[in-house]
Formats: sequence, structure tokens, C-alpha cells
Amino acid sequence: MENVRVRRAGFAYRRKFAIFLERYKSLCPRTWPTFKGPDREGVQAICAHLGLGDEESKLGRSKVFIRFPRTLFAIEDAFQRRKDELAATIQATYKGWQQRRRYRDMRLAVTTIAKHWRRVMAQRQLQHRRRATNIIRRFIRGFMLRHAPPCPENALFIQFVRCAYLFRLRRLLPRAVLDKSWPPCPKGLQETSSLLRTLNRKNLVLRYRRTLSLARKEQLTQKLVASELFLGRKSSYPASVATPFADTRLPDALKSDFYTKFDAKMKPHHETVQYCVPVIKYDRHGYKTRNRLLVLTDAAIYLLDDKTLRLKERLPFREGGLQGIVMTALADEMIVVKLASTEINNNNAPLKGDLILSVPHTIEALTKMVMATRMANTTLPIEFVHDGTIRHNMSRGSQGQIEVSVGEQLRVAKTKTGLAVVSPDAM
Repeated sequence: MENVRVRRAGFAYRRKFAIFLERYKSLCPRTWPTFKGPDREGVQAICAHLGLGDEESKLGRSKVFIRFPRTLFAIEDAFQRRKDELAATIQATYKGWQQRRRYRDMRLAVTTIAKHWRRVMAQRQLQHRRRATNIIRRFIRGFMLRHAPPCPENALFIQFVRCAYLFRLRRLLPRAVLDKSWPPCPKGLQETSSLLRTLNRKNLVLRYRRTLSLARKEQLTQKLVASELFLGRKSSYPASVATPFADTRLPDALKSDFYTKFDAKMKPHHETVQYCVPVIKYDRHGYKTRNRLLVLTDAAIYLLDDKTLRLKERLPFREGGLQGIVMTALADEMIVVKLASTEINNNNAPLKGDLILSVPHTIEALTKMVMATRMANTTLPIEFVHDGTIRHNMSRGSQGQIEVSVGEQLRVAKTKTGLAVVSPDAM
């Protein structure tokens, strides 16, 4: 009967205040999530928030009445939408709580790991400092005992000194063959330093030799032979060191005639010309000067006329014609070629005497002569006279002498006993 009366009054829905408030309280911010006042005031707040006028809803003593179904449907639709919003809010709140809890756990884990890592690092640093302290103590102790015999207490310092010396030596090694400097070594490394210096010298020489051309190598070989022959024995040797040796001193005016007359016709085909130089020959009788051209081959020495290139003398290496060369220790150019003549007179005296020559570029010419005789498997001894007098054999068994003295300029004069040569001293 009550429903009939409600229907007659024109209301399609009725509910008690508590039930309506409990179901739709989420639609009003004032009643959500809890409402502490009377249920009637809560329902009234919900209706006011939803905009329901007196034509759409009425409040009784214990119930709320809604006139139109569309109003009820609108309230129900708003409730369904509100449930979705509440579900999203609850889900977001839960996810936020879950992530905050996960973050707290991760932060706690990170803090724990960092704590233990800092402890490990502190332990390692402590071990490192202890080890460093022990090394420093051993180093200081080794420095105090550096002059004592090797022992466990100074072994570390000695090892450090050796390593430091090797690193310093690597930076200060000589880079050129002529650089004779060498870094000083600590006490106890003299033998090592000597061995390393020898190895470095051999390495520099080997590298230098690999860069030499054939012509340069031949030039240095000749300079080495000259050093063996004349160093400390001939005054003119130091001045010749810086001057390269020439292959020939043949004048340009004679080159064409030389190759057509001597090289092609006069010289045996198996011989090779090694050196040519103009010389002054002094006769064996009377010391008269003759201009000659000295030609050196790998088998003999030739003396040619400097104008006609006619052969005057041939001195072979292997037939025992050359006994040696005599010269003074001064800076003169005089040499005496000792000959073993087979032509003798009735008194068993040689018909020809020794060969007296004034040879420009003396060091160069004699070096090439000695090298040519060595190639022919013979020897050409050189005798140095220190008293300034060269004694020689003249024609028909007589004896002569050349007296060399020191003066300001070169002079050659004939004397009763032979020749007097005044030579400037090159020392």
C-alpha cells in the first residue's frame, strides 16, 4: 500500500537515508569518504551537490524520494563513473605505495652495499698505507746502508738505483758515432756500465756502417790505413785527416792522352789503374829534377814523362823490385823508394840507385801504394827517419843523403853531400 501511495504521489524511487547515503556518498566531496553528521544532512548534501531541486527529490522523515526515473538513472550513471574514478585512484595509490616501498628497499640495499664497499676500500687503503710505510722504511734503511755489501736491508734501494740509472741512461744515450760522452754510473754498476757502453758503441757503429755508400766506405778504409801508417809518425798527417782522398790527381790536360796512350797501349790489360799524381823525380846522379807522372796500378808503379807520357820506369810489386820507402817524420814531401837492382857493375855495385821523389799529397799517395801492394799479397814497409837525414844509394854504388830541417817555408837545395830540404813543421 505504501508503494501505491508513493506512486500516486508521483515518486518513482524511495530509500532510507542510511542506505542512500552509504551508496552514493562518494558523489559528494562533503560526504566522502566518511560523514560524521546525521544521515538526513548527508543525503541533503548529496542532493544539493547533484543539483536536485524540489521537483525532482523530496526528503521525508526517514527516506528520500525521487520523482523521475531519469533523475535516478542520472544519479546511477554518475555513481558508476565515480566507481571508475575511485578504482583508478585506489590503483594509483596502491602503485605509488608499492613503488615507495620498492624504493625504500632499493635505497636500503644501496646504502648497505655502499657501507660494505666503503669498508672494503678503507681496508685496502689501510693495507696500501701499511705496505707503503714498510717500503719507505726499507728504502730509508737501504739508503743508510747504501755503501754496505748487498744484503736484504739494502736490496730494495740498490734495485731502485739500478732501475733509475737504466731509465736515465735510456734518455742520455749517445746518438752519434763521434759522441764519446757517457752518463756516470752509481757505485757497483761499473761493469754493467762498461758492457752497455760497449754494446751501444757497437750498435752505433753498425747503424752507421749500414748507412754508408760504397764510395764512402772505401774512403774510410783508406783513412783507416793512413791512420795505421802515419798517426804519431808523420807531422803532415793531422792536416790530411779532414781532406778526402782523391781517386786521381791527373791534370785535366793529360786525361785524354793518358787514356789513349798509357791505359790502352802501354799498360797490360789485366792491370787496373788505381791512382795518378804528378811528382818531381831527382836524378840518381846529380839530383837534377825531372817532372814525372806517377801511375799506380794493382800490379806495379809506373813513372811517365809528364808531357809525352813515355814510360820511364816500371816497378812491379811481386818481382822483388821494391824493398821499402824511407821518409822523415817532418812535414816534407821527400820519399826515397828503396830498389833491389839486379844490374851491377864489375865491383858488384848496383848500376842504378834508389828512387828519389817529391810527392805532393804524400799521405794520400803512400796510403794508396800500401793498399795496392796488400792487394797484390806483398808488403811495402815504410821507415821513418827521426834525425832528419835520409841515406840512399846512388848510381854505381855511391852513397848520398838528404838532410831535412825545419823552417818557415819549403826549400830544396843541392849540397856537396846530397840535398838539403827545409820543410815547415805541420805539428
